[in-house]
Amino acid sequence: MKDDRAALCLFIMLILAVPSLLPGVQARYPQKSLASESLLEELAYPSMATVRQSVEKMNEQRSYNPVSVRTRENSFATSGTGGLLNSSWPMASHDTRHTGLSPFSTAGSPGITKWRLQTINHIDGGIAIDKSGTLYFGSNDWYVNAAYPNGTMKWRYHVGNWVESTPAIGSDGTVYVGCWDCYLYAFNSNGTLKWRHHCGSTISYGSPAIADDGTIYITTMDSANSLVAVNSNGIAKWRYQAGQWLTSAPVLGLDGTIFFGSSDTYIYAVNPNGTLRWRYKTGDYVMGSASIATDGTVYMPSWDGYLYALNPANGSLIWRVAIKFGSESNPSIGPDGTIYVGESYFYAINPNGTVRWSFNVGGAIHWSSPAVSADGIVYVGTWIGDDGGGKIIALNPNGTKRWEQLLIFHGHIDSSPAIAADGTVYIGSANLDGPSHLYAFGRGPLNADANGPYTGYYNASVQFTGDAFGGTPPYTYHWDFGDGGSSDQQNPSHTYTAIGNYTATLTVTDSDGNHSSNTASVQISYAPIVICIQSPSRGLYIMDKYIIRLPSRCIAIGPITIKADASEISPSIARVEFYIDGKLRSTDTHAPYTWRWDHGLFAHTITDTAYDTLGRNASTSIQITKFF
Repeated sequence: MKDDRAALCLFIMLILAVPSLLPGVQARYPQKSLASESLLEELAYPSMATVRQSVEKMNEQRSYNPVSVRTRENSFATSGTGGLLNSSWPMASHDTRHTGLSPFSTAGSPGITKWRLQTINHIDGGIAIDKSGTLYFGSNDWYVNAAYPNGTMKWRYHVGNWVESTPAIGSDGTVYVGCWDCYLYAFNSNGTLKWRHHCGSTISYGSPAIADDGTIYITTMDSANSLVAVNSNGIAKWRYQAGQWLTSAPVLGLDGTIFFGSSDTYIYAVNPNGTLRWRYKTGDYVMGSASIATDGTVYMPSWDGYLYALNPANGSLIWRVAIKFGSESNPSIGPDGTIYVGESYFYAINPNGTVRWSFNVGGAIHWSSPAVSADGIVYVGTWIGDDGGGKIIALNPNGTKRWEQLLIFHGHIDSSPAIAADGTVYIGSANLDGPSHLYAFGRGPLNADANGPYTGYYNASVQFTGDAFGGTPPYTYHWDFGDGGSSDQQNPSHTYTAIGNYTATLTVTDSDGNHSSNTASVQISYAPIVICIQSPSRGLYIMDKYIIRLPSRCIAIGPITIKADASEISPSIARVEFYIDGKLRSTDTHAPYTWRWDHGLFAHTITDTAYDTLGRNASTSIQITKFF
């Protein structure tokens, strides 16, 4: 599975490899590279006994000076807030350390869908939340979006390509986000563009991080393969180029060191001035992002099947633990220091590198990074099989399933959850069969959704879909179809016996007796005419007799009978007209509709057109080569 994804990323890298073809002006950076730096190469892996000793003595062994850590009390963000807005979830994985840890409880949330907000295309990135509860997120319909906490859209801004990057909100309310069009965008909170900066190549899941001094860090894929530093005014500061493409987002250590991974198999530590501090070689791609513990330990997964714990001062290995296939998402850290990470199995790892528990997610976790509430409840998005659907799963701190919701049947959940101050959990979806949605989970008022509008045909079944949000499950459903018919099923079908416009009404009742209704328009018309040429088809005909099938041509020698089949539910077929090269040659008013064509030479086009009693028509054609 991981080889297929790596091949896809390499293909994208090749077709985007010429930055001069990309829109915008290429920024000039003070360039840092591997050639001028001393590197920490692969280290020998210690035994578990050595690991335990290393963990016990870790604080004495470190040569760096840890900075003070802000406590979670009386603060929205955990330590490492830097230049972030002081809100409930201001960036990817909550904070610049990428802990994924919220200071707010979700213990009272029963996993009920409060609402969902539709987008045209996938929501693959995460959600950032400002002080007012406004939600900022990107979508692959080439938009950056802002939504109110009640699920209505606030504004949308059209950009130049997919937006898989999770926004980050600065302390002044500026919203920063990367895009596949190679730009880092800065928006005012009202949706107006503040500036944009061309970063040299594609920005995929490289979500921005904001340092204490306002510097914005972001990573790029394909040709540039770089960690980019940009001042808060949009002017380039410096760029550090890694060996291959980067999907790993930058993460800030306690002393401002920037950590990220690369498909060149290395974990990088770069100083705030753009010079390399160290790099550590793993056994495969490093596509996910790091997370930083309260003592500065760097946790980073690799596709070699391990989660690594590294000393932030020099990159030395503290421990590594097997996590099956590895991971391309971000580890998250619980209130007690437990590390959560995984792919087909979701692992809880103790701070000493031992496995506390594992959970089979029934599919895979790809880019979705866990979110952890203050009470230790863990949320993550999953794939089910090969685009077989997507779920959000909530796990208790002991590894038991708290609840799960199947959000889509054909698609996936790559979006990372976010937790708001009221305990609402947000996540996006990627639906391959239609629109995608941003979902909100938590307690809220009961709301019915009839999912209209609907269209259908006279005397043909119309499928209705009902949804309920908020309230207290279980729900009961009642449909009034607007023509005297009704149903108590959630997702009924209904047949209308007259054309026209109707209003269908869905009423939902929850277990507390609350009611909510929603209407949907229904337009019923006559079904289109269906016509096909039954004969001739691809093959050789001699004297009106089928001889042999030909792969792509119809050849007739001598007379040939043209037979058409035309039908519709209502009204009835009035006639079928037969044309040769656009010229009317015959009309038949009774089925079976036929005409015998006697004379013709070389290439011709047969066209059959059916008319109903209302004057509507439909046509179909076939190419034929005729002799005699």
